[in-house]
Amino acid sequence: MSEIVRPTRDGIHGREYISTSVDIGRKPAQLAFEDGRLLGEPPPLLESPMPLLFEAVPPRWRRGTVVPAIARAAAELGLFSVVRSGDLSPELGVGQENVIPWLESTGQTADGRFAAAPMVMVPDGHGVAEVRASLKGENADRIVAIRLPATPGAAGRVLDLVRDGAEVIHLVFDAHGREDAPSKPRHMRDVLREIHGALVREGARDLVTLCASGGIALAEHVAKAIICGADLVAVDVPLGLALECRLCGECERGEACPVAIDDVDLRYAMRRVENLMGAWHQQLIELLGAMGIREVRRLRGETGRSPALRQAAGQGHLTALETTAHAGTGARGLPLVPAAARLAMPGSRTAADPLGILFRSPGGAQFVKLHLPPFLRPFLSLCHPWSPLVLRRGFPGPSCRAGGRR
Repeated sequence: MSEIVRPTRDGIHGREYISTSVDIGRKPAQLAFEDGRLLGEPPPLLESPMPLLFEAVPPRWRRGTVVPAIARAAAELGLFSVVRSGDLSPELGVGQENVIPWLESTGQTADGRFAAAPMVMVPDGHGVAEVRASLKGENADRIVAIRLPATPGAAGRVLDLVRDGAEVIHLVFDAHGREDAPSKPRHMRDVLREIHGALVREGARDLVTLCASGGIALAEHVAKAIICGADLVAVDVPLGLALECRLCGECERGEACPVAIDDVDLRYAMRRVENLMGAWHQQLIELLGAMGIREVRRLRGETGRSPALRQAAGQGHLTALETTAHAGTGARGLPLVPAAARLAMPGSRTAADPLGILFRSPGGAQFVKLHLPPFLRPFLSLCHPWSPLVLRRGFPGPSCRAGGRR
């Protein structure tokens, strides 16, 4: 509790260590010892210095030096990058520790070239348990990640895969962070919370590593996805933006790229990606320090660290953004996104239903209702679906000094 009411600021300024590393792999449910020695071999684990990896490069950027530049930048940072088996080149050997080959077809699992890879990724499908067993038979110290599309039945499928011994499950959402559903697709935050809760109830949460990709555009989205239950995330579009891509779509229409991303210099591209990850790392350190958490692993599933959309009792369709945690004395009470994101998201409410706003003051927080004309409501909420999960850097708690915040 001391970390909650008196969060550390020393880690932000370099005087105290705040860990952003995560483990990738299956952790044992219990340990057994005999005569002081561990019985059995622990499962293989990989460590990433940040709770993210580089997703496979989208087709529109799979040209020139983009793929090797992103993979090499990940290697220099100690991160992992997913590379499609067709994009593996001699300079990107599968034996490199930071390259995760994505075996897109079951026929590639028998290819001996991938035997030295510390981690491989296979698509989910019929017989994936046999495919995983075959890959583990070639190299028992290799981690096999299963790539699973996010659907309304993803929670049940994840439980089945974990019972079959899955070590890492990569949940794939669309570019907007939505699941694949015929109607009313849910956002990543809701799917992750459902899957995380199902694994906790099953008593198997630590038996699998959950990775989520799709819709991750900012550093704060990494923390929000972890709060919702993921262990780490995978990013792709921000890497292209680091290379000055405008997302204009002209290359997909067969036109010339206006920024000539095909001809980008390898070293220049690597430095751009590394600078982006350095900025994200600093933002993550700032978040963890403001919340009083000294390692990012402890942030997983801590939904009290973020406001959540929930229905207020007796208010019909009124949906408010509320917070249940105070960061304490050292946290600066600054929002991470514009104030409009603190408004309730538009949903099924009628024109007469009020909107809820969470106001902050030195004495705490107050929730008030506003009656606004319907034509003003679209201008008072952000378009990005992550906006309901606005991270609070904290309110001044009762232990604040009399003179105010530090």
